[in-house]
Amino acid sequence: MPASLPMIDISDLVSSDTDKRAKVGAQMREACLAHGFFYVTGHGVPHGLMTAVMEQTRALFDLPVAAKTALDKANSPCNRGYEVLGGQSLDPRQGPASPPITVEQHLRAMYARTYAAKA
Repeated sequence: MPASLPMIDISDLVSSDTDKRAKVGAQMREACLAHGFFYVTGHGVPHGLMTAVMEQTRALFDLPVAAKTALDKANSPCNRGYEVLGGQSLDPRQGPASPPITVEQHLRAMYARTYAAKA
């Protein structure tokens, strides 16, 4: 059974207590190193807003391909918009003509570099 992602309460990030902030930072660092991702609680974003954002996200992705392509990030002066699946490369050595690597490939490479350095 795969390990579940950690859930981190980030409410102490706004604390005046530096030890509390450091503890949250350490939890986030460990989660990123161990899993690459984590769940966040204590962020203060209202549930209704999160629901509305998800509804709008679903509506965007339910659009026909032609409509989404019209919203392509490449056409945006502020680097916002739709990107096709696989349209990003996480490997800075790859140019635009290179095939993109997957997030999984990127995370595996990061993991290997991180833990190979400690060995």
